[in-house]
Amino acid sequence: MNIKFTSLSPYAKRQFIGWLFVAVIVLSGVGISQIAYARTVSKPVRQTSPLHPTFSLLDSEGKSVLESGNPASTLKTCGACHGDAKAKGLRVTVGPSGLRIERE
Repeated sequence: MNIKFTSLSPYAKRQFIGWLFVAVIVLSGVGISQIAYARTVSKPVRQTSPLHPTFSLLDSEGKSVLESGNPASTLKTCGACHGDAKAKGLRVTVGPSGLRIERE
């Protein structure tokens, strides 16, 4: 395909170059977004407290509450390490200030 710019009017040349510029910008944006989405890798969670390891909140079936959408179970979340007796009677509250665990 051979495009001769000499046969185009000055207005048509500017319009062609403008649309070519828009196409390059759009395709670049699509390419950059594809690279950005391809690189979304979850980082390992660092331990925030030297006294307690990082843990996942589990529901009554032992699945992550982030995946299941069910309420957290203190028996499944805390009972594995601390035993059922200590985990019973705990209330977990998650809010804007973070995670709060209290005795009922």
